[in-house]
Amino acid sequence: MIINREHKPKPFRVGTSEHPLTNRDTYGILLTNWQITEGETSMNTEITKDILATGVRVPYPSLTSCSHLIHKAYKFRIYPNAEQSELLSKHFGCCRYVYNYFLAERNKAYRDSKKYLSYCDNANELVHVKKEPETEWLNEVYSHALQAALRNLDCSYKTFYRAIKEGKAEEIYKDGKPTGRRKYEPRYKSKRDYSQSITFPDNVRVSEGGLILPKFKTPIKMKQHRPLNGKVCHATVSRSATGKYYVSILCEEESPVLPDAKGAIGIDLGIKDMAVCSNGERIANPKFLEKAEKHTKYLNRQLSRKKKKGSNRRRARLRLSRHHEKVANRRKDFIHKFTIRAVRENQTVCVEDLNVKGMMSNHHLAKSICSVAFNEIVRQLEYKCKWYGRGFVKVGRWYASSKICHHCGRKYSELTLAERKWLCPQCGSVIDRDLNAAENILDEGLRILSGCGVQSDDKQKCGEAAA
Repeated sequence: MIINREHKPKPFRVGTSEHPLTNRDTYGILLTNWQITEGETSMNTEITKDILATGVRVPYPSLTSCSHLIHKAYKFRIYPNAEQSELLSKHFGCCRYVYNYFLAERNKAYRDSKKYLSYCDNANELVHVKKEPETEWLNEVYSHALQAALRNLDCSYKTFYRAIKEGKAEEIYKDGKPTGRRKYEPRYKSKRDYSQSITFPDNVRVSEGGLILPKFKTPIKMKQHRPLNGKVCHATVSRSATGKYYVSILCEEESPVLPDAKGAIGIDLGIKDMAVCSNGERIANPKFLEKAEKHTKYLNRQLSRKKKKGSNRRRARLRLSRHHEKVANRRKDFIHKFTIRAVRENQTVCVEDLNVKGMMSNHHLAKSICSVAFNEIVRQLEYKCKWYGRGFVKVGRWYASSKICHHCGRKYSELTLAERKWLCPQCGSVIDRDLNAAENILDEGLRILSGCGVQSDDKQKCGEAAA
């Protein structure tokens, strides 16, 4: 492993001017275990201990030189003809029937004999169910798609059991009364849901003629706007509430390589500005939901006036669904463009671990917080940093990023949510709340990478609400 020794290494102390985190524009962060290049894994611990002991200043970490396998999904729109649409509808119905049938079987087995059925138990019984005269129509669809539905059911139960173990499976109340259901508990699927999906776990191919799926005689027309890289693992076909068909193709490929970037960035998420960066950049909140709210109310009124089960009501529902789809697509596009730019331009990204569930309990801000999509921004930053070999740090939610003066370090405990700017009693600096929080998040994130900061803790119940 090669370490840049252009500057003579010397001992340093945290919090002094000699600390490599102090001058973050010239130097990078300390090398940690997960930043060791490929081929040096056997020396991770020794190299890291030596660097931390001697205080060698090294550039910002990069994993772009060594690629690794990742799973990446490509989503395309497909245009099935009448015959293909009918066969897709059969797949939707059969997979939904299998899911609901074995969900009832699992509930019955536990209720009668306290027995837990596994995926293998359900898969063995599925063979006999398909031979019964009442359910012979299950043979008209791809058998592996039915097994994929059983896999999904098994994953749902594992998630439910894990939630019970962690104490998260709370009872659901409606109008102040218990409903008899708990959070994360698997539910029955309805054929009246406008969104349906099925998974083809194998034998999926993409050709110039379109998408080739098992049981389909001809390829399905597909709008492929980008090439597929790597090996195709499986495909998930979905139908949206607007009646559009999509396919999500999961591929196993090598991670993309990006050139090394200079510097690191801290991002403070909020409502007035969607994101405030430590470099002074402010990303204004586009407020897609708020701008479309007036037309949403109009379309909802039109829908409520239509007669149920009528063609006019069906057309009104489609208009409302298209409107919601536009809002969701705009938000998704905006977040993707912001997150990929932040990852490409910076070697390390630091964010705050916000308690979004606790913040949503404030009914005056809940809709605005939901519209900004804090969790989605953090989720995209995290997996994109992993893909492109960038450093990603979550700062603990108990860290008072807005209340600590970035210049002198004094904590202003009396800061309220309404104060956007405040005067530091110690150094006299005029502090912008959001910019100060972004700079503190960056400093704390770099300290975490050096082993002396406060990391994120998912078990913490509450934290500071960023606004």
